[in-house]
Amino acid sequence: ALTSPITWPISDTLFMGDKDGWHVDFPGWSIPLLSLGGLVALLISLHVINLLGWLHRRLAESVLTR
Repeated sequence: ALTSPITWPISDTLFMGDKDGWHVDFPGWSIPLLSLGGLVALLISLHVINLLGWLHRRLAESVLTR
């Protein structure tokens, strides 16, 4: 989603699929929205990963200390 402004003009379609050829063709006006959504998803995922690291640290402290 973040690279959609680069890949869409090159291929004129955003191909997402598997070996059977399933794809979604996004209209041109939705490309900035898709890119913004990818950026938001990236930032949210970084916070989720940070939270998981904090939880693992707390678990390790409680299990490995007296």
